[in-house]
Amino acid sequence: MSVSPGRRGFSFLDGLIAIAVIAAVLGLAVPGYLGYIARRQIQNAAFLLQGDLRLAQQAAIAQSGDGPRVEVCLRPDGYDIYRVAFRSPVDRNPADLERGPTVKVANAGQEYRGGIGMNLTPGDLPCLIDDERVALAFAGSGAPYPDGARRSVQLGFRGQTLVVDVEPGTGLATVRP
Repeated sequence: MSVSPGRRGFSFLDGLIAIAVIAAVLGLAVPGYLGYIARRQIQNAAFLLQGDLRLAQQAAIAQSGDGPRVEVCLRPDGYDIYRVAFRSPVDRNPADLERGPTVKVANAGQEYRGGIGMNLTPGDLPCLIDDERVALAFAGSGAPYPDGARRSVQLGFRGQTLVVDVEPGTGLATVRP
């Protein structure tokens, strides 16, 4: 066998062209991929919140004889779901309430991606445990508390936004863009 005296391998210029093509393809693909990841992370958080709102609604219906509501209390790094009970089950004075058992605690960075902001509208019901924060609550009937009005939680992350709506009357939570 004889080896031809022709050129073997790649020249330096061939390598530079290949690297430039790869860099151009990555430059176009990476931003789209990062946007896809951000969309999936905010979707996961929205669907988790939707499921947890359903859990809170079911807990409110289940405990309707013991207390007036179940609250989902939003905080900067997640939310707490807990029952609100009367201090005296006999008197059942609406002004005499205490925090009951915790239903669930959801923390950013554990249950869902950290950095996702949540804003409740309208946010006029202060949390029983901290009046600086706002709560989305369910009455024993399963309807939003106190007036059965529509509530919405807006989730935002890296320019992506989703809204979880709680329907008046039924308390059904739905996710929309």
